[in-house]
Amino acid sequence: MVDLEPACENDVVLAFLRAEIDAPRYAGGILAHLKNVALSRQNLIDVANLKNEFDNHARAICLAATRGYGLNDRLFRGYPNDVTWRRFDVRLNELSHFLYANYHALTEVAGESRLVSDAASRILGGLGDLSAEARQFIEGVPIVVERVKAGWQFPELVAVRDTHSQEIVLMEGHTRATAYVISQSPSSVRVLIGSSPSMYEWWLI
Repeated sequence: MVDLEPACENDVVLAFLRAEIDAPRYAGGILAHLKNVALSRQNLIDVANLKNEFDNHARAICLAATRGYGLNDRLFRGYPNDVTWRRFDVRLNELSHFLYANYHALTEVAGESRLVSDAASRILGGLGDLSAEARQFIEGVPIVVERVKAGWQFPELVAVRDTHSQEIVLMEGHTRATAYVISQSPSSVRVLIGSSPSMYEWWLI
């Protein structure tokens, strides 16, 4: 991995919203929130200005409303308040060793190891009976694989690690990470990685 530069929570919030506003599972909630607060998707997310503090605050409120950011709720339950973020360029052989978040539907796909590489192999090999949520996840992977092969550009992945461990756990972007490994393209991807000595408190680590 190549350490490119420091990042911050505003970068992470934007990466989340850019990825999830086009995801069937989360788009409705984000778009409904933007409509309720009379804010434009284009100005707030598609063509974002990270130097505009009002917009940064508005994006944080949107992610709080849809994913529990800053509220110790839903995805962000147990998420520590001392996370240091950096932006990395990650090669695919490195990404394959990232772990899925420790969530039941995802571990159904990746297996006990939770490795992205194992998830990719298991999807390609065919999986047996799965929960509806796990099946929904798997159905999205081939779609993204085709888009990767067609040269689509996607938002940065978001991952975290406890400073006492070398393991890196995906927080956002499981489908994209798996599609990258399956398609073996592009050769490297950008990942925002947050580190904290308290990351073990996050419920999905």
